[in-house]
Amino acid sequence: KANYFNDGYYIEKNADLNLVAWKTGQLMFENKQLGDVAITLSRYYNTNIEVDSAAATILFTGSFNHAGIGDAMRILETSTGVEVSKQQNGYNMSAR
Repeated sequence: KANYFNDGYYIEKNADLNLVAWKTGQLMFENKQLGDVAITLSRYYNTNIEVDSAAATILFTGSFNHAGIGDAMRILETSTGVEVSKQQNGYNMSAR
């Protein structure tokens, strides 16, 4: 992103690692709370993901490379210890 001011242009870097995930097929997370991870996954996969308050603050670092939503949820369950359940309208994640 470039911004112009009276004294010139300034380039602003975007801190969102997943800005072009739609193009690359790769989602990356570095020490992100599961609540934030769920928001990104919900947008990317166009599905509802609900996270209880205890699970929402658990940190996750990892990436998904062309993974389906089911694979991504299994990885989160295995790596963070949360319980993931498939619901009719999406997924629920809860602390064990």
